[in-house]
Amino acid sequence: MNKLSIVLKITERCNLNCSYCYFFNGSDQSYKERPARMADDDIDSLIEFLSDGIRDLSLGHINIGFHGGEPLLYGRKKLDDLCTKLSAKLSSKVKLTFSLQSNGLLIDERWIDIFKKHSIGLGISVDGPKEYNDKYRVDFQGNGSYDILLQKIELLHNLSMRFGILSVINPDIGGLEMYNFITKDLKIKSFDVLFPHLTHDEEPMHNIKNFGKFLVDLFNVWVSDDNRKVRIRLFESFLRLFMGRRRLLYGLGATKDLALPLVTIRGDGDLEPVTGLMYTDPQTVTKTGFNIKDINLNDFLKVPIFQEIAKAQLELPEKCKNCCWEHVCGGGNIIDRFSKKNRFNNPSTYCQALQELFSHMAKYLLNCGVSFNKLNETLKLETS
Repeated sequence: MNKLSIVLKITERCNLNCSYCYFFNGSDQSYKERPARMADDDIDSLIEFLSDGIRDLSLGHINIGFHGGEPLLYGRKKLDDLCTKLSAKLSSKVKLTFSLQSNGLLIDERWIDIFKKHSIGLGISVDGPKEYNDKYRVDFQGNGSYDILLQKIELLHNLSMRFGILSVINPDIGGLEMYNFITKDLKIKSFDVLFPHLTHDEEPMHNIKNFGKFLVDLFNVWVSDDNRKVRIRLFESFLRLFMGRRRLLYGLGATKDLALPLVTIRGDGDLEPVTGLMYTDPQTVTKTGFNIKDINLNDFLKVPIFQEIAKAQLELPEKCKNCCWEHVCGGGNIIDRFSKKNRFNNPSTYCQALQELFSHMAKYLLNCGVSFNKLNETLKLETS
């Protein structure tokens, strides 16, 4: 089934001022030039844009991910009406699903009713226990967000609203501490961890080795817990790749079979590739100059930046060739491979951490009874 994922920025403002946020506190300040909320007039253009894409690309499934900023600033009635209208216009043509990534602070019972009504897959951003969360995830007065967030998570549990957690890795937190915090304190069964975006044009905030230790420790406690109800998408994706299967995550891990790329639609209808790429070089990577009103989806996917992204995912960086992990890693996330000098022709800035994780995963699989020959079908190690 031909699936397309859309990141729809229904808001371009936020109620938090997270210190590491590339969208508001990075070099690209273009959000200031855009409307705070997507205008009603743009919704009709969006539907026409997607309808044409369904026809031209023979799409079988579209997921629309509502993002911001903070998407709940869009308003309850507006999001309810938007989902209703999108479903009415598109669901007869394609499998249509919705997701939403939120900081969670505005959630209440009425919001939860809307999530359930439209089967919206909910993700909440949480970066760790209070002392870590409140160091970075603060409001515009510098106040921490943890206490309010904890109340909202409890409300979600009480009203049986399923949701997952997305966490930016902070290696100051131990992997064991993070696992217990999410699965025991917050009682969450599905979560994912992300590297903070880091290009080759900047200095890391933390020692890269510490990211490797965090991931190995987190992996160890996850597998030793032996609770199949707890899912960590990053690890599941890499384990699949070790066994010769397809990756789960766009842009991370080796692939020979490119899916359709992620497409970002900004609050004014401007079109961009995956949002995180604005952390690289906005002028040459994300600012395409196209809008949903002046190009169709089929033609937009042919613009040069998508060819460059596809090439970066299919072709290893020069320095990664002959690495034993190349068929699992694929060079790492393309955002973390970027430099203004070499573009995406660099190993991941987190190469050292990834190698430590892969080495540990390979030993784990061998200890679990996976044969060396089976593993070597993926790794293609020299055995002579």
